[in-house]
Amino acid sequence: MKDDPPVLQGCIVAVSIVALGVLCLMDFSMAYGWITFIPNRISRMTVNWSGVWMMVLCLLLTAGFAHSFWSWLWRGTGRAEPWRKKWTATGITVVVLMFVSGMAVTGVDQQVRQLLEPQKRTLGIRNANRALHALEMIMMAQGTFQRNDLDDNKINDYWRKDIAGLHRFKAGSPPYDLIDLDIAAADDRRKTDLGPDVKFSPHFGYVFHTLMHEDEKEPSPNWWAACAIPVDPSLGPVMLIVARDGVFYQKPYSGQAPARYPRTPAADGWTEVSD
Repeated sequence: MKDDPPVLQGCIVAVSIVALGVLCLMDFSMAYGWITFIPNRISRMTVNWSGVWMMVLCLLLTAGFAHSFWSWLWRGTGRAEPWRKKWTATGITVVVLMFVSGMAVTGVDQQVRQLLEPQKRTLGIRNANRALHALEMIMMAQGTFQRNDLDDNKINDYWRKDIAGLHRFKAGSPPYDLIDLDIAAADDRRKTDLGPDVKFSPHFGYVFHTLMHEDEKEPSPNWWAACAIPVDPSLGPVMLIVARDGVFYQKPYSGQAPARYPRTPAADGWTEVSD
């Protein structure tokens, strides 16, 4: 390499450093997995020879043009030494390696995405089940609140202010929280003060809040509804709603949360959650 131009030497060193860095950052198991993956894929490959010869022809034409162009530039610098063919070969090799590296990175990215997709779906289903269990706790909390008149207003009504406020009430002996604190902290429309140490935090990728009925003008003390909304479709595939009747409904999440509890959920695209 001592006879090569500094620019080409720098390109070779840069490509080598990048390649070494990529190899160092790769997970060992991923790198090891290609040992069995490549032979399996090679056995299924079919070669398009017309495409191969076309690529070779284009590469030779490119090399010839590049050598002529670089020789012209080299002579323009006033140097007596002629431009060497191996310098052209080195430059073309670097360009081809960069092109192949780009294709390889794209292929690795696609394969990794395909490997992670089932895990994302599994994670989303698991988060949706946890959100469903949280809504079940909210439903039981509303029933306990209403039966025991926990706000002591002498009316057997439901708590309509928010979801977080249910955490402030206790029932039973010994007393227990109606809902867990992490569910209360996931109320994205919280009106109840839970203290300075309780920050808003989604519950396994879901947030919760109360809903008014489509026909309500003011919150009725004899009815309630709640929903669970994923903060991102990758964290949960569906929205969930439940009301006083205890029937859970789900609907694919497309980025828009329901404004109100629908008069007829099935007619609005919601499907009942099966056991």
